[in-house]
Amino acid sequence: MTASFGACIKQDPVPGDTDPSATDTSASMTDGPTTVEPTTDSTSDSPTETGEPGLPDDWDSELEPKPGTRLRPILRVADDGSKYLVAWQDTLLDVRCAFRSGADGVQRCYPEARGELEFGDASCTLPIVRDQNWSQAPSKILEVRNDNDLCNPGTFFRLGEPFTGTVHFGISGECQEIGQDPGYFMVTEVAPAEFVTATITPATGTSRIVPLILDADDGSRAIVGAWDREHAEHVAAGEGAEDLRWFGRYEPISVRLFGDAACSEPIGASACLPADETPGTARRFEWQGCEQKVLDRRRIVAQIDPQQVFRPSGDQCGSLDPQLFQELWSLSDVLTDDDFGLVTVHQIDGTRLGHILHGNPEGEPFLASAEFFDPELDSTCRFRQSGDQLACVPIDAAVLVNSYLDAACTQQIAYAAVDDNCPESPPQPAWAVGSSFDGSVQLLPVLASTPNWGGFRLDANDACIEDFEGPPGGSELVMFTVGEPLPAGAVAATDVVQ
Repeated sequence: MTASFGACIKQDPVPGDTDPSATDTSASMTDGPTTVEPTTDSTSDSPTETGEPGLPDDWDSELEPKPGTRLRPILRVADDGSKYLVAWQDTLLDVRCAFRSGADGVQRCYPEARGELEFGDASCTLPIVRDQNWSQAPSKILEVRNDNDLCNPGTFFRLGEPFTGTVHFGISGECQEIGQDPGYFMVTEVAPAEFVTATITPATGTSRIVPLILDADDGSRAIVGAWDREHAEHVAAGEGAEDLRWFGRYEPISVRLFGDAACSEPIGASACLPADETPGTARRFEWQGCEQKVLDRRRIVAQIDPQQVFRPSGDQCGSLDPQLFQELWSLSDVLTDDDFGLVTVHQIDGTRLGHILHGNPEGEPFLASAEFFDPELDSTCRFRQSGDQLACVPIDAAVLVNSYLDAACTQQIAYAAVDDNCPESPPQPAWAVGSSFDGSVQLLPVLASTPNWGGFRLDANDACIEDFEGPPGGSELVMFTVGEPLPAGAVAATDVVQ
């Protein structure tokens, strides 16, 4: 079993560039898994240390995550036997945690659960916290994010006794009363020093692309990513012009940003770059309709602090406020896809699902993608919460709702939200996913689009009644009719502490 778990938080898009996928280069494979033949091109994929090119390194001993004296791996185990690493259990603090880099660049296993902070006194000095997800059994430690710094971990609070007094919140320097509000707890702050720390280093090998190994101070250990030794950067599988390549995991991006008034010196910008990450390459692109066209990728020279940033506007080269960008980088020569390592794609088969793994150009698989191919659906799927269950559902599935077109409640409706950036390309899902009253996952094929939301629904006794509520607001939706449930259903999974 090959394990992978992201050790760094996903970045936010650069202000003004509005590219939500700019820093998440994991490939989305929609045509089922294929195996890319290992490359023999010694020019682009040659090792950077002595060793014979073309021979894979042996990382079999690293494929299973190893527990430590305090941390235990949490594996997502599917009903068909498929499994992969999703988090860790801190047995000392009795919380589920994931490794992230703090503002000081130190990797720590921070608790995953989020909380909402208010105050238990009229001066807004007594913090109280409740579980953001209203869990029946909230985590013993909750993270409250700092709205002014969403790039780094927030403040962590250990829950104490339930709070039963009057809740207050602070706004614009004033402390205002909310009233009685259930679910809050008295808390004490937890210092970062209480969490397990780790280092992340490239594995030893002769290959250009090698695993990134996380070594925690309690002895736990796991593969958490991939490293390109030629470009000296953390990489992830991404779509190239013709195949998957190992592109920078934290690429500075640019929608035609320049460092000079003639718009001749391209630069890259990054937001929320973890303090322990140093990118080696950058990506420049432009929007064509709702499609993103990559102009080129370039090597990074150095981080810069220019007084001005420029962008072409028509025939002019206009200036932008450099304060819009958290980090700016000077760039050098243009790179082609051949300058990046080829990703080989492999499967580990369960009794139904094929777990998609990414390997180096020599064909050695080592990094789990957290994507699976389900032959029953003829679709790639990911595990996500649906009702009371974790289920591997198609990535682009529509949302099944309790709404029907007819008074017998036989023609059910599903919907998908239209991307605001691509209104001319409405979604066309093949499957719809929802949950029934008993919490089980429902998986139904999409039949056709429909202009109607439906005027009927099933009540708690499965009686078909009129429904005057319309679709949820907030975004443009496309409605679909659906067919009979798939007999095989979706593959379910459970998170298990090893």
